[in-house]
Amino acid sequence: MTPVQRHQLAPKGRDRMASAAREQTVLRTKVLSSRVSWADILKAVLLLCLMVALMGCGRLGLGGGGGAPRASQATFDGQTFRGSAKMDREDRHAFVATVRNPEKSVKGALEAAGHQGVRFCIETYGTSDIDWEVAPTSDPADFEGVTGELSLRGRCRDT
Repeated sequence: MTPVQRHQLAPKGRDRMASAAREQTVLRTKVLSSRVSWADILKAVLLLCLMVALMGCGRLGLGGGGGAPRASQATFDGQTFRGSAKMDREDRHAFVATVRNPEKSVKGALEAAGHQGVRFCIETYGTSDIDWEVAPTSDPADFEGVTGELSLRGRCRDT
């Protein structure tokens, strides 16, 4: 193509300005159409809140059995037990591990109380060595008839 032909095909001054204006209009349209409206932001925030609320239902026990049991719950002998271990005020290595509703399964309740004690010692002192007053491996028949709560006393050993 010769320079003369190129000159004839090139847009003239007005044509160049019109072409640049068209390009700007196209760019503005693209930018405006890609903007997020307040309604879109509100929808996203509401969706996020709904997801967080539904995730919390399992932790509150409202999820119909879904989700993992709470940290204070343990399943032993086919039963789920809620329990805790509390430090003694006078001897900081001593604790009382308590489990609720031992009448569901005395054997499971003993194991769950032992689990709470071990968990307490590991979290507090970094060891699972415990001197038990009454061990969780005791005969469940000795605890028959216990209702409400079952408590075991122990003392975490120093490492």
